[in-house]
Amino acid sequence: MPFPHLLARICFHHHFSVVERIDSCASMYSRSIQGHHVCLLVKSTEQTVSIEAKCDESSLLGNVLDEIKLTFSQC
Repeated sequence: MPFPHLLARICFHHHFSVVERIDSCASMYSRSIQGHHVCLLVKSTEQTVSIEAKCDESSLLGNVLDEIKLTFSQC
């Protein structure tokens, strides 16, 4: 999947916004309904995608990452 499509999918399904994109690396931001901040660093190579995440609520962070994995497992 092309990197811009991958980012668009995360934005659409998980309500993130791209803050900055340089080549195949992007910083993304979202805020939960409860007001928790969630930041992602998405990196793509030819064969893999890695996502590093930070959030002020650890249980929310795990759920967000699980949902993103589920979204891409259905592609």
